[in-house]
Amino acid sequence: FAMLISAVRLTAENIYPLLDSDVSRYTANGREGYAVSDSNGFLYYNQQAGGWFARNYGLPRKVVYPFSGNPVRHITACGVSPGNFALVAASDGQDFFLTDDRGITWKQLNSTGALARSYFITAVFPVNEKLILCGTSGQGIYVGRISGTTVRWESVSRYRDPYYLGGGSFEQVNAFWVTGGVRPELIAAFGFEGGVYERALTKDFEATGRLLPESDWSRMSLPFADEVNAFYGEGSLIQFYTDSRVYSYHRLTDSWIPEPQPLDRKEAVVSVEKRVRMDKARDREGIYIRWDRAASTTHYNRLLDLIEAQGYNSFVVDMKNDAGMLTYATQIPQVLEMDAWYETKSRQIDIAVLLREAHQRGIHVIARVVVFKDKQLYRYKDYQYAAWDRESGRPWGNVLTRTNDATGESYKVQLEYWVDPFSQEVWEYNRQIAVELQTLGFDEIQFDYIRFPSDGPLDRIQWRHRREGMSRTDALESFLRYIREEVTLPVSTDLYGYQSYFRMGNWIGQNIELISHYVDVISPMYYPSHFAESFLPNEDYTFRSREIYRTGSDRAYSMAGGRCVIRPYVQAFLLGDEKEMQPDEYRRYLDRQLEGVGMSAGSGFTLWNNSNYYYMLD
Repeated sequence: FAMLISAVRLTAENIYPLLDSDVSRYTANGREGYAVSDSNGFLYYNQQAGGWFARNYGLPRKVVYPFSGNPVRHITACGVSPGNFALVAASDGQDFFLTDDRGITWKQLNSTGALARSYFITAVFPVNEKLILCGTSGQGIYVGRISGTTVRWESVSRYRDPYYLGGGSFEQVNAFWVTGGVRPELIAAFGFEGGVYERALTKDFEATGRLLPESDWSRMSLPFADEVNAFYGEGSLIQFYTDSRVYSYHRLTDSWIPEPQPLDRKEAVVSVEKRVRMDKARDREGIYIRWDRAASTTHYNRLLDLIEAQGYNSFVVDMKNDAGMLTYATQIPQVLEMDAWYETKSRQIDIAVLLREAHQRGIHVIARVVVFKDKQLYRYKDYQYAAWDRESGRPWGNVLTRTNDATGESYKVQLEYWVDPFSQEVWEYNRQIAVELQTLGFDEIQFDYIRFPSDGPLDRIQWRHRREGMSRTDALESFLRYIREEVTLPVSTDLYGYQSYFRMGNWIGQNIELISHYVDVISPMYYPSHFAESFLPNEDYTFRSREIYRTGSDRAYSMAGGRCVIRPYVQAFLLGDEKEMQPDEYRRYLDRQLEGVGMSAGSGFTLWNNSNYYYMLD
């Protein structure tokens, strides 16, 4: 009882400082504190000094357009040692950094062992100077042993652990804490809905890093449902930090301090211009129309009738398609020089007619522009902007060998043609197209394939236009900054479903948190067929699809911080198990997906069917 009174006194004396709106991962001991800021990097707070101090010496820097200043790279994880408040670890999603002087100086740790560089780091925790824990977004938990500036990682996650989601994916890890005493435990926070688990450790864990192999995780009963993003503890008292409150738990008495302490935070400022753009794009429900269907009066009018009959109010149409061809009569000199447009009038979309017919029916028209997959720009000026193969010294491609069934002869097929996302000339080319479409009267510009390639011999790619130190996320952020200089319409972007279900960025460059600062709409492609069948397993495949859209859209909204509208693409095509569905069953499948969106923080949707055969709506 005396210890509980002491704990109450400790929390009552803590006075938490005012936090900026972009601060996350805040943790404190009542006298000092640490936080991560989108705009200012790693921050140290000292109550006696009365303020915050940026401490970023030794942390990595962004290389982003317009290439001025020296901004700190986005810090994705931060943790303080339980035995030494001066010892802090941090990560930028890929690399690890350690300080033992409260962030005055940082050193980078070189990783070896089981942790791949493509994994995205969401939690890091220095147990002591020799032992560190790492949590990822999708790949589980790792224990690292530090020797000098090298850390060797070992995976400690198991498929029977309760945070395993199926399909080879684990729930995102948010934060760790390790308790001391005769009964040491590892405490970890997972996911977006406040799940916290604990697991027994060996008595010599701090020296060896060994978990009890026979022990299992048990879920803690929490008096709140908010996402936990940091811990701090003194003695038997452990504090659980959410974005808005600090909850205190006493281990020995197994009780929570009655009143959580609020965290005061400045209100996020969203510009009036962005609010207007978001409002214009909100609650848009519609379909995708392929360019050749839009160029045909018969097909186009039939699809407009379908949109009206369903009570929808939008559609997405190809203006620069998957082959890199512009589908209308452009006036852009470079496009004309490249012959990257359909010159035959019967193959062109008459934009004046397209927009007039749609706007007369009150339909919001979204121009789709495929960005970094571009066969025409790939070949331009002797492959000047093409992804390059460092081994062959030729343009890179994902080339497959196939066999002619009739002759038995083999032939090679290049599946996709990728240009260099680091190239400012590539950004400018696509910006000219977006500006022209804006001038022509479209309601919204949607960028697709705003990413790096995901298939083929990726380790052979050389990006010849990459500036030193520039990352993949830097390239995509730079492109969107460049676009925003001249495009005032609502801007949307398509993201992989997996990249929008978890925090990501290292693989194909798509980081939803960064992208949300520049776009007004994010359209995650949560197609259930693209997730492993064992991911979120459910006996009823249609209800599984609803859960993917419900939880996925909520996660995307949370990661985007309310800075943009979440408008998912919905699977209205047959693939995998869906091919076995009868029409009535597929209608139920589609309805379940739409129910999931409706139950979430998402706003609107777009049905995707490349053939434009929306039989399930008839």
